[in-house]
Amino acid sequence: MKKILALALTLVFGLNVFAQTPSVTTTIDNLTPTTITASFDMDENCTKYHILADVVGGMDQWVQMFGTPLRDLVISWSIGVESDTTYTWSDMTPNTDYIVYVVAVNATDTSDVLMTTCTTPQAGGEGASVVTIELSNITETSVIMTATPNDQTSRFLDGLVEKALLDEIGQDSLMTMLVAQPYWLYETDVWEWPDLTPGMEYYAFAIGQNAAERWGGMTVVPFTTWVSGLKEVENGGITLYPNPATNLVSLNNAEMGSVVELIDIQGRVLKSFVVNSTNQTIDLQGVEAGLYVVKTITPNKEKTFVNKLIVNE
Repeated sequence: MKKILALALTLVFGLNVFAQTPSVTTTIDNLTPTTITASFDMDENCTKYHILADVVGGMDQWVQMFGTPLRDLVISWSIGVESDTTYTWSDMTPNTDYIVYVVAVNATDTSDVLMTTCTTPQAGGEGASVVTIELSNITETSVIMTATPNDQTSRFLDGLVEKALLDEIGQDSLMTMLVAQPYWLYETDVWEWPDLTPGMEYYAFAIGQNAAERWGGMTVVPFTTWVSGLKEVENGGITLYPNPATNLVSLNNAEMGSVVELIDIQGRVLKSFVVNSTNQTIDLQGVEAGLYVVKTITPNKEKTFVNKLIVNE
């Protein structure tokens, strides 16, 4: 009987040795206003683990909504890893409490949910928030808008609005609509706006808050989408030389009496004149380096020709 009991104890002890619960050590390496970087070290019992980061209280809502245990949700929604690693989560919200969740597994066991808390730092400063806007690739129906906040900006909003609408309602009414359902941005926002109306005047706008939640001034940049079909029109034998140009460029072979416009990528007409020579000179003094369009409209307005012009510094 003693031998049987001893053997049973040996088996139990042996099972406990081979069925130890796996674990992973989590270390928060770096925090920025919008990123969390953490390192994960497996113990000898772990063969795989799952990692997930969410705001404090976020997962609790999903557990209640779905009636699913937290561990099962973490496994289902997480990133699976099979070795020690360092991982960075991006697009986080500044000055916000987060939990990094880990579930470790091996062939026979799964750990409880391991949780490590951290807080992203506040973005911005006490100075004035300024958000700059650059527009590129303006077409008949789209534009790429890049909104860049300065280092004093903690968060900002941006968007497009038809010029006629903003002129009618004013910036105060626009702000009221924006803050009613804000979509906050924290880093440079590059976005292509589709489904615009050809030949329509728009305003691109952006406005931000500093760390003290004081609003800066609204940046407003006007532009006009291309008129339908304008891009496909040939240059009609009209040439620009030199191209790229610096101070002067010659417009050759344009019909006498044609109207010529120098247009920037935001659709603004910078220069306009009537052709009085087959070799017309365009003065580029004061024109910033970049891509421009030279549009030539024949005297009877039946044809429009387009040439691209690159201006160097």
